[in-house]
Amino acid sequence: MIIGIGIDHVQTLRMKEMLIKWAERVENRVFGEEELEYSKSKGETHLHLAARFAAKEAFFKALGKGLAEGMTWNDVVVRNDEAGKPFITIKNRAREIADSMGVRNIHVSLAHTDDCAMAVVILEK
Repeated sequence: MIIGIGIDHVQTLRMKEMLIKWAERVENRVFGEEELEYSKSKGETHLHLAARFAAKEAFFKALGKGLAEGMTWNDVVVRNDEAGKPFITIKNRAREIADSMGVRNIHVSLAHTDDCAMAVVILEK
């Protein structure tokens, strides 16, 4: 049973500008080590980070909470399996809230072009 759907769109140029202006601050507050390593390994780092940012936003929207109730950006981690398929893991306050809602599966789809990145997240009970 689907209990939440979220979608988000990020302008990749805006992410690139944020990384140029506030690289360390953005990286530390929003992304984990694994997300940074993956994105930097792919070249065009800002495209991959923009997609991950969109996935985090889409997750918060799917919960119906936004970034609230004590959750942080780093509570949501976007990873890729061996085949390249993205998946989300959650921890801390995001895990507590998702568990209280009965979330058992998190589905995520990412896309990006030179201009925009998008993500869709579906929460299943």
